Amino acid sequence: MIEPCGPNICGFAEKSREKILINMKPKDSKWVGRIHDPDGGGNYDSTIVLKNPTTLRVQGCAFGGLFCGGQTWKRIS
Repeated sequence: MIEPCGPNICGFAEKSREKILINMKPKDSKWVGRIHDPDGGGNYDSTIVLKNPTTLRVQGCAFGGLFCGGQTWKRIS
């Protein structure tokens, strides 16, 4: 679930409500901030891009962008 958190947006896991997207701020055509890895426990630099009204591309990077990975997230009904 993605919702406002102050002037930014945050994303929470649907069942646990754990914060996953942390203080994402608008920048050009994307949002930038931090992402939490609930499995490993780390926080990483992140970007999200709205691909269409129901799809987000979420990317996280470690070590200054040396290692990056991402997922496509779909809106749930």
